[in-house]
Amino acid sequence: MLLGLWTQGSAAGAAGDAREFINVERLTPRVMVAHWVGMDRWCNLTAIRTTKGLVIIDTEMSPRTMAPIKELFEHAFGRSNWVYVINTHAHDTHAGGNSLFEGATIVGHDNLAEDMQWIIRRQTEPAWRNRDLDRADHYMQTLQAGLPQVAAHSAAEARSVRAEHKFWELHTQDLREGYPVVKPSLTFSNHCTLDLGDVQVHVVFFGKGH
Repeated sequence: MLLGLWTQGSAAGAAGDAREFINVERLTPRVMVAHWVGMDRWCNLTAIRTTKGLVIIDTEMSPRTMAPIKELFEHAFGRSNWVYVINTHAHDTHAGGNSLFEGATIVGHDNLAEDMQWIIRRQTEPAWRNRDLDRADHYMQTLQAGLPQVAAHSAAEARSVRAEHKFWELHTQDLREGYPVVKPSLTFSNHCTLDLGDVQVHVVFFGKGH
């Protein structure tokens, strides 16, 4: 785990005005998916309600980008007792917000802890961190400059641009301040079954992939 200046309240405070940019869909009474609107931002995060608590599959890029999705899930289910976080792989858009789920067991493949090390290096190696911040700042400036033209053409596209800008605004704030990177505490090589009372979740490793 990497500890920075980040506090859990920071992410909670960021969630409010970002919720308008989250699409949430209820697939069944117990399963929901959500993603940021953004520009081609289709990282679907899945939440499952069980008698033993809530389970989430993947946790976005960093705590502040995960916070509004977590809040919407909790509001929809009327609960906040997260028991498991399942990370499918070590891209930051899938494992960067683990620290928001304090007390939950983080589940991942045996290779996940080592694969997640790059998220720590990005924060602790100044050249890498500064390069990513510069790229993000340039991208946000480009989005802001193009917004009036996009808004004149399409309200839906303008919403996507504003959502993308908000996403990177929150993520770069996390990157500037530093945030915890929480690695799995429950790992498996080929298969893992989580018994959640009324539901069994089977986690299967088919080989590395996105």
